[in-house]
Amino acid sequence: MTVLPGKKSSRSESFQRESFRETFPDAAPLYHGHTHHLYICQVMKLCQKNINFHLAACIFVLLAACTSNPPSSAAFMNTYDTKRWSGNVHFKHIAGDVLNSKVEDKDGTTIYDEEDANTGGGAVWFHYGYFSTALALDFPSLAFIGQTGFVSPYLGVQLWVAPLQWKGDTGKSDIGMGVSLIEQYPVFKDWKIGITEHASQNVYRHSEQECCTFADISAIKYYELGAGAYVSFRSRYSIEFRYGNEWNFADNRFYLIASALFGQ
Repeated sequence: MTVLPGKKSSRSESFQRESFRETFPDAAPLYHGHTHHLYICQVMKLCQKNINFHLAACIFVLLAACTSNPPSSAAFMNTYDTKRWSGNVHFKHIAGDVLNSKVEDKDGTTIYDEEDANTGGGAVWFHYGYFSTALALDFPSLAFIGQTGFVSPYLGVQLWVAPLQWKGDTGKSDIGMGVSLIEQYPVFKDWKIGITEHASQNVYRHSEQECCTFADISAIKYYELGAGAYVSFRSRYSIEFRYGNEWNFADNRFYLIASALFGQ
């Protein structure tokens, strides 16, 4: 595919002009030569050998996630006004160049790209002083997300990481991860507004399925830079808007996140 100087091509245009393998030659399949069914059998046998040691790892692999992107900055900042433990629930909608496609390859392989446009989930937070840490779970992607960082009434720095599918040929995993910088301003007694900037490595699921076989699945990553703003009420309820631009591509995503915090 030819790209004119100074002009970025969209990822969707790349898919239309050439197969995914040609566009991403280094994206190795998750199971590397094994069907999904055989892979599950191998994992179950591993669990049976030493259930105490392998059970947690097996559950993690079987629940490998589909999508990962930056969590709510507003929910993170709201934890400053909690004592120790708290929880939050959220709903996220993504619009714009969201990758949900089904393409027939030249050799008859069906290629799926699945980036969840609507997700929900929750997190358990522990707050102490100027630091907050959480373990979150997103649905329907079943992405486990670890979050931590510095939080104060006016400034926050949030780090997050989400381990995803394992690649069988390297023994390593693709992960979602990133950092968000947050400036917060009280405007009334119960109301606060915030401005956010983020840099992240986001991940979505890619799968290839030939006739009468199970799909080979892999995690595809992309880099995103963006900014946003939010409104928070009583440090409990928030609405957040965020814009993200995919690095080296003309793809743009728009995020809307609603969250509610409860607990101490």
